[in-house]
Formats: sequence, structure tokens, C-alpha cells
Amino acid sequence: MSSIKSDILYLWNNPLDEFGSKCTKPARWCMRNLQTINQIEASTPGKKILERMEKIALAVFSAIALIFTLPIALIAMVHLNITIKKTSSPTNYEKNGLELDHQASAQKDLSTMSQEELDNDWKILDKIGHVRVINLDMHPKRFDGAVANLQEVGLKKNQIERFSAILGDHLPVSKTSRMDNNHKGYDPVKEKEKFEKLQKRQTGCYMSHYTIIKEAKAAHDKAMVECQALESELKSLDVQLAANPKDVKLKAKVLEKTKQVNTARENVRKYSSVLIVEDDNRMGRQTGDFKYSLKKVGLVFRKVMMDLPNDYHILFLVAYENKGSAVAGKKWIRKVNDFWDCNCYVVHSRFYQKYIDQLKKIDDDNAGKIRAVDRELPKCFPQNNVYIANPPLAIQGGCISTITQGGNLDPFDQRHRERWNDVVGRLVEA
Repeated sequence: MSSIKSDILYLWNNPLDEFGSKCTKPARWCMRNLQTINQIEASTPGKKILERMEKIALAVFSAIALIFTLPIALIAMVHLNITIKKTSSPTNYEKNGLELDHQASAQKDLSTMSQEELDNDWKILDKIGHVRVINLDMHPKRFDGAVANLQEVGLKKNQIERFSAILGDHLPVSKTSRMDNNHKGYDPVKEKEKFEKLQKRQTGCYMSHYTIIKEAKAAHDKAMVECQALESELKSLDVQLAANPKDVKLKAKVLEKTKQVNTARENVRKYSSVLIVEDDNRMGRQTGDFKYSLKKVGLVFRKVMMDLPNDYHILFLVAYENKGSAVAGKKWIRKVNDFWDCNCYVVHSRFYQKYIDQLKKIDDDNAGKIRAVDRELPKCFPQNNVYIANPPLAIQGGCISTITQGGNLDPFDQRHRERWNDVVGRLVEA
């Protein structure tokens, strides 16, 4: 009542006020009929008028507030809807939001990029989850060389993860002495030191590749669990929002949870596949000893990705196949049953466990002899989807091998060049 008193007094004393002029009649009526505020409060008609004026004032101010805030609320709601829709939609390269679609990405590249752009930017992370380079701590320049080459095909330095290679000298003899892959032909007795050094290097290499896949699987499993939990929470919020579509606070919660889900999905996609690169690898086609070119290799990379089946397990960008075969209807890949060289290859998450199962005998000192990783791994190839790029998209020869202490062997170089000489005709046919 006290606020109404002051309003009436103000209105009576300021009859020409812009706001007051609209209310002078009821105020004047009160003043003319009841003379004083005390009389207004004391009389039944006055009380009713004051109560009515109070209700009218409250309604007017509420209406004004609604007029000003409703458009803002509507805009916010529309923005939330658009944002939720945008953030929850997978990109063109995703399958179910959890896996990269290498074929769709390659197709888009071929239709939108020039030849030069194809060679300079392979857009690897649109097709492969993440990249790891195996490098010994004692050889930082070798890592720099591998990174420089990967940057030539479009990767940024912060997109290349270094794996600190496992040094065989630090492994127990119970592991290194079981390595049975004496391809150098050392006499274990007369050339014991050389033989044991080779065993250590091969065992360290074996453990490095094995560990990368174990880490990739652990990261992928963890990302999947987190993603599934967040998606379940988002689904629950969506149900609540369907029942209360005008609840702005609930919409905001859905938006925040959607962002969390999308981040989780990105993490799953990151670990859905891994490109493993040894530090003496160079993307490109061989043009001479320790020389390579990227001309037309970006184009062929997309052709390989287009041919690579969606259910692939491993793709070797370079390998020296012993037993391989053509794939029906595919010009740019070959099926691999046996090979040499784990210099540069992609492993999909659907094969992580099989890869681990094939190499885990290294962990059991009673499991008998083991062979180098590129001799042990092929034992499981015939029954799985393992392919090689045809022609190779990389070379082993960026520097001297730390295992064999040598460069490429001429027969392999010759085969590499022959495959590339065949490409010109296939590009014309394609």
C-alpha cells in the first residue's frame, strides 16, 4: 500500500507527467472523493481501487517484460536447436559418427582438388585416425627427416606423434635370445657379437610395433566406453526435452552434452586406425638411391583409398610381397598373404586384437622362438583382409636402417620402379 500511496501523491502533484497523465482520472477520483490518503486506505471503495490499481500495474509491467524478453528467448531457442543439429551431425567422412570413411574422403578430394593440391596435401587424417613415427631417442635427426617428409604430404607437425622406439639393448636376454631371424647369415658362434646385436635390434623393433598397437587398442577401448556413456546421457536428456520442448535450460544441457558426445566421437575416430611409420620411411615414389618424388603420388593415394574395402584390416603403403594376388575389380591394391617390411602401414581398430594375439608370444618367455615382426605378423594374413598399395606409395630409404645397417636392396628397388612404370597406363585407363 505504501508504494500506491506515493504513486497517488506523485500523480496528484504532477498531473502533466507523461505516465501520470494516463492515470490522473482514477487518482483524481480518489482524491476528489476521499480527500486524503488516510481516508482512501480507511474506506472500502478506496481499498478496492488501490488493490485493482496494484494488480493492473503488476500485469502491465509483466506484459512489458514479456514483450521485451520473448523475442530474445525465441532467438536463443532457435540458436540452440540449430547448434544442436549442427554439432550432432557427423561429417561427410564419418560412418555412424565413429569411423572415418576413407572412400568418401578420397572421392571428394578427387572431385575438388587439382593435381598439385592432391600431391601436396593427402588429407591423411580424413582417412586414417592418427599417425605415429617410430624413432630411437638417440636419433632425433631421423625423426626430423620423417616429419619433414610427412609435412610434404599435408600433415602438420602437431599431428605427428613420436613413439620412442624400444631399444633392444635394454630388453632382457630372455626375450632377445629367442629372436630367430638371422637373415644376415651370421655364425652364432664365430660372429656371436654381431648375431646378438642383430637379435636385440630385431626384438626392439618387434616390441615397438607391438606396443603401438596395444596402446592404440587401449585408447580406442577407453574412448568407446566414454562415448557410449555420454551418448546414453544425451539420449536421456533428449527424452526429457521431447516432453518439455520449451525448457530453455534443458536445451542448454542438451547442447553441452552434445558437445561432449561429439568430442568423444572424435576421440573414437582418432583411435579407429593408426598409420605406423618408421623414421627411415619416405612418402613418394622412388626415383633413385635415397631419392623420391611426390608427383602423381597424391592422386594414386586417393585411387588406393577408393579401392580399399571398408572392412580392411591392414593396408601397407609399401612392402615387399612374397605371396600376393590381384583383387577382383581393383586396380590399385593387391591382397597380401606374406611380405617383408613394416616400414609404413595402416592398422584398423577391428584388427587390433588379432594383431596383439599374433605377437603376444613375446611376453611369454616359455613360448619358444620368435621371428622379426615382419615375419611373425604375416602368419595370420591369409584369413584376414590385408592389402598393399599397388604401386607402393612410400619407400624405405630415407636413411640407413638401424636394424640391418644398410639401405634398400636393389631387387626391391627394381620392383618398386616397375610397379610405378605400370601406373602411367593405368592412370590413362582410369
